[in-house]
Amino acid sequence: MAAVNSIADMLNATHHAVFSSFEAVFGAFDEFGKLKTQIHCLLASTALLKWLRYIWRLLLKCLRLKVSGDTGMEEVWMEIRRNPGMITSVYCKIYTLTTQETSSQLVPSNPFRWLPSLMFWLMAIGVPYLMYQSLGGIVDESMKWTTGNDGYYEALATEDHYAEENDKISFKRGDILRVAPREYQPRKLGYILACSAGGKKVGLVPIKKIQLTKRVVESSAFTGQDAVQLFDDVHASENNLYD
Repeated sequence: MAAVNSIADMLNATHHAVFSSFEAVFGAFDEFGKLKTQIHCLLASTALLKWLRYIWRLLLKCLRLKVSGDTGMEEVWMEIRRNPGMITSVYCKIYTLTTQETSSQLVPSNPFRWLPSLMFWLMAIGVPYLMYQSLGGIVDESMKWTTGNDGYYEALATEDHYAEENDKISFKRGDILRVAPREYQPRKLGYILACSAGGKKVGLVPIKKIQLTKRVVESSAFTGQDAVQLFDDVHASENNLYD
């Protein structure tokens, strides 16, 4: 059945497209992970430079080559001058001051650290869901005629037919069949797409063994000219077969 095969090919192509999209997304997240690692390395090197700068400033202060406006460090050095025996406690104070300053500068505030994870899960769940909904709507729209919710043509079986292939359906003389609209008909000589009256079996039926009787359900997709054209095509196909 050409229509079903076309839908299957479309779904297969969509599957490959979705798979390629996921590969691209995971590749992008992998690159972001590498970038994050490089940024961490850069921050670590920046922290090392800050420690070297603090040591250099401390050395300059010890040599009295630089005057700083830091009151905490000035108090430490004043205490050294007043009481040289408390060097150990002074070292502890210096270490505490430098540690507090560096920790306050090195710990970044990142209130949006959960945002990449949220975006990833939105893409991983939302994109397949939207594609599934859109594809499901397309498939449902193309198969509405089988349930009678869209325009179709009614045909009467004039002979018994036993199908040997999977894309064809069997029927008996006198059965009522629903014929698909013109836009869903496959380009196969001598056959048209139809289904049983209940819509359970869908497949190709030979034109010479059925007779179109009427059009059922008005639809904007069908016009009287389309119906006349469909009947003309059927009769032309019958004449070609008989010839």
